[in-house]
Amino acid sequence: MLPELADHLIQSTLFAAIAGLVTLTLRNNRAQIRYALWLAASVKFLIPFSILITAGAHFGTHAPTMITQSGLSSVIEQATEPFTAPASMSTPPPAPANRIPALLGAVWIIGFGFVLSNWYRRWRNLRAALCGARASALSRMGLRPTK
Repeated sequence: MLPELADHLIQSTLFAAIAGLVTLTLRNNRAQIRYALWLAASVKFLIPFSILITAGAHFGTHAPTMITQSGLSSVIEQATEPFTAPASMSTPPPAPANRIPALLGAVWIIGFGFVLSNWYRRWRNLRAALCGARASALSRMGLRPTK
């Protein structure tokens, strides 16, 4: 499950980065276009691409092919099988662990935490400014004072 999650996060992050670059190039266009791009990037984080591929495979029309096996071929197949398992059958050594997905996942989590903390800090600064503002200044801006 970890490799699939890493693939999903990498794909979604790249998709969001590309959406960000496209929105920068379209900054003179309508906000609806940029909103649609960011909505698509957000939906990409929610729905893994592998699920869409699997769902699409179920909706495709596949004609089943019937392969009939003659009696002669099954006899030849049985005759060519060994009678016993080979004595020198050993398990291959385990492959070294690939640390790249774990490293990329850690970098992604650190980046996510950084962005989240930055947004929270900015929200608290704005909230403090609004709470400290006078009612007359807020009414000029069209805002209601908070209690």
